Amino acid sequence: MADSPCHDEHVVYEIKTDAHTAGKLLLDAYKIVAGEKQFMGTLDCLYRAEESTLSCVGGRPDDLWTFAISGDQMKGTLTVGADKQLYPRIEAKRTRGQ
Repeated sequence: MADSPCHDEHVVYEIKTDAHTAGKLLLDAYKIVAGEKQFMGTLDCLYRAEESTLSCVGGRPDDLWTFAISGDQMKGTLTVGADKQLYPRIEAKRTRGQ
């Protein structure tokens, strides 16, 4: 998307279970700037094992992050606002021990 603030950014997603709600995950997002992690926010997510999808809300109330998970890869999109404008496409790969 031409007016997206995101252009080839390197982002770290840290995903953990929510101790208070079964099936809910929390996704903390950090962008990498000059080699340092900068916290961008937390998304509230629901994992659907039968579909291998992760749906998240965060930021503005009408924003929806949707990811398809396959092995160690996660691909998704962000739709923004009530008109569901498509924002960046997201591709991530799991790494361990970082």
